[in-house]
Amino acid sequence: MYTSSFAIGLLLALSLPASIALAAEPDVAVDEDEVRVGLDWLVFPTFKGSSDAGFVYGAQLAMIDYGSGVEPFNWELRLKLNHSTKNRHQHYLIFDTPHLLPLGLRYYLEVEVLHIQDANYFGIGNETTFDADTPELYRFRLTEPRVQTYVRRELYEPIFVVGGAAISFSSVRADPNSLLAQEAPVGWDGGRSVSGLIGAGIDTRDSEIVTRKGIYAEIYSRFALTPLAETSWFGGGFYEASYWSPFVDWIVFGQRLMFEALGGTPPVTEMMRMGGTRNFRGIGGVFSQRGFAENRFVGATKGLANFELRGYFTPVFKHLVFGAGPFFDVSRVFDGSGDFFKVWHVSSGGEFTINWKESFLFRLDYAVSSEGGEFYIEGRHIF
Repeated sequence: MYTSSFAIGLLLALSLPASIALAAEPDVAVDEDEVRVGLDWLVFPTFKGSSDAGFVYGAQLAMIDYGSGVEPFNWELRLKLNHSTKNRHQHYLIFDTPHLLPLGLRYYLEVEVLHIQDANYFGIGNETTFDADTPELYRFRLTEPRVQTYVRRELYEPIFVVGGAAISFSSVRADPNSLLAQEAPVGWDGGRSVSGLIGAGIDTRDSEIVTRKGIYAEIYSRFALTPLAETSWFGGGFYEASYWSPFVDWIVFGQRLMFEALGGTPPVTEMMRMGGTRNFRGIGGVFSQRGFAENRFVGATKGLANFELRGYFTPVFKHLVFGAGPFFDVSRVFDGSGDFFKVWHVSSGGEFTINWKESFLFRLDYAVSSEGGEFYIEGRHIF
């Protein structure tokens, strides 16, 4: 867990991207209503941090074409390069085209290269325990290149359908005495995973980066593309996030509800992920349940809920907006163990955010759970 002085130092460091972005911003035509048109770009350093990853430093390059003022943009190309003090590499190349293709198709491509020197594995199930005096028992090394792509089509606004595929190659190195090697779940020694995705949903959000009102709901199913995949499995899930201003327009209440069930023989590396087109690692960590270690609770069937009250202050320099508010997270792995109403994992805390032009965001979270406190710095909202 980070000290207060470290947190303050990182908070000051986070003010750098805004000034660099201001210097790097080209002339972009903006009318009186602040409708962005044409090509915009930003290059800035990134600073992140958590107990799982350590202090993360890197850079981000984003090119965004707003066309003639379409929302959220015409196309975006984003490159993210990150390295951490715990020897974690996580690099992304993202290409997103909401309006560039014909027939109303939105194409999304994400290439991720991930290397975690000390990834977590605490076992499979809802009531797994760990001994803090032997952390090496729960560690393994994971290297995983992954490509995910999908095409989304709006049928009748705001209803959409989506289809895509993902392929990953997992290389795992675990000490023979580690818990992962001892339990040896399916896929514990790595391998290839190729999956398809189909889904449908609705999207009424006013912004995809800093949402103030609207709803995003998605029902999805991901399944193995055998014989390309080395395991046969399938899954189904539900994702829903909603936002509204209960009092005034500068206070936003947001909630996310998720449920996912995987059948067949899913590899453990896939059980450490959750979600369809909007997937992440968990349960536990900066994008699922704060206050618990990354991948603290792993299972084939799991549920997650997040609640946040986000308040935004008056903009500074027209485009720089600060925000703050409390949050509450709860989750469970459904493996048939324990009393259904009692064995839920709960955490809560507070959040401070900085966003630039409603397009680039940093957040600082501190969460407390039954297993201690965790401090996080990230580059986007949890949902």
